[in-house]
Amino acid sequence: METSAVASTLRDWFMKVGDPLVDPFPNRKEDEEHLLDNHSSSINPWHGFFDNVSPSSGHCSNKNVTYKGQLNDKGLRQGSGRLFHENGDELNGWFDNGKPSGDVVITSPRRDISRLIGTYRDGCLNGRATMVNGATTVFECFVKDDVPHGPVRQIHMKKFREFRRQITFIGHHRHGIPHGVCWEYREGGGFLTGVPNAEGKFTGEQITYVYPDFETCWHGRFQDGKMEEGYPGKIIDYRFERDIMVVQLNVDRRGKPTRYCLSTKSSMGEDLLVPDPYETKWILCENSLVSGAGDGVFARRDIPKNTIVAFYNGVRLPFVLGGPKEDWSTSGYKIFVNADFKSGERMNIPLEYVSLENYCATLGHKVNHSFEPNCTEWFIDHPRFGVIPCERTSKDIKTGDELFLDYEYDPYNCPEWFEGALRSFVGDSSEEQLDHLNDRYKRFVSHEIVDEVR
Repeated sequence: METSAVASTLRDWFMKVGDPLVDPFPNRKEDEEHLLDNHSSSINPWHGFFDNVSPSSGHCSNKNVTYKGQLNDKGLRQGSGRLFHENGDELNGWFDNGKPSGDVVITSPRRDISRLIGTYRDGCLNGRATMVNGATTVFECFVKDDVPHGPVRQIHMKKFREFRRQITFIGHHRHGIPHGVCWEYREGGGFLTGVPNAEGKFTGEQITYVYPDFETCWHGRFQDGKMEEGYPGKIIDYRFERDIMVVQLNVDRRGKPTRYCLSTKSSMGEDLLVPDPYETKWILCENSLVSGAGDGVFARRDIPKNTIVAFYNGVRLPFVLGGPKEDWSTSGYKIFVNADFKSGERMNIPLEYVSLENYCATLGHKVNHSFEPNCTEWFIDHPRFGVIPCERTSKDIKTGDELFLDYEYDPYNCPEWFEGALRSFVGDSSEEQLDHLNDRYKRFVSHEIVDEVR
């Protein structure tokens, strides 16, 4: 099967199973269940609480709860009611002879559960259940005796730099632990897939990291989600097992394997001359069309809007409060990781690694600046380099087009060439072009004009 067709199918499948209105497990059968062991982890804050309810009297000796609701003629909880625990847990639902029976809604601030919706049978949650935590992560599963045991889907509401739903896990659990072929999301659009080990970790010899194109991948030995010995490959086919897509790969083992190696303040990492297979698919470096800019990055093929195309690895520079003033002679390649609001961590390319002869593992540092960019800065959890910046297209790009990024320097604290380029752009541009100019540049230009008039 054509790799592009497989990638399209995989992308469509993730869009489908990531839709909360779609049942991702239409073929599930009850007889797939297995007996639980004694060490399974429960998701129910009330797990075991009703074990001490007397089957004859229906009374519970626990004095740490308050009940509001209907009672039967024996004074037992019967019908609709709400049960409050002094630890903050609450159970709202239907009771029969003192115990929950049927559909319930559970909340537990101490366990960050905004609501847990399920069905009580035989004194425990059994069947379908949906749990939502305070960060609006929705965990949908089948449970047996309060424990995830069967199909599982997790969807997270992303709120950093964009607002969208993202499926972050799909697969199966057994005894509360991921089991069988599973998929787990990685920031930036990639996924880990494979069979987790007995602890539910992506550890083993047959784990795959899939890039955001759903075609390019690294395959090999991983330890707790980190690549220890990986080879590049492509997804060439697929099949379904228990409603989960299982991919078939063509792995290139001719070269030396590579591994995850997070850069530090003094080290760029390992295998610095091993190109990234995903970047190689989309881009190449040639002389820039910008006079005096040196190398530039160009599209190897037509690239759709919102496609990650280049990565930016470098040495990691932690934020230093009250640090020295920026020296732009040595800071031309510094860029914020921008993976969160707090760290302030930046990447930098030491001068000895600017040349492709010394470093070509990522090419994001070769994307030149423009006030009319066709890319924007983003971030990704990369299989070799961890969380790093990357470039993502902001419009459709044709084969042979050069990629550009607005560096977004502060006009009052920037390299001399940048201020000169900004002034030239403003002087040579039409009103329509200026309308699309970054607001910070507009404010700078307007202030400069006022100062010149004065």
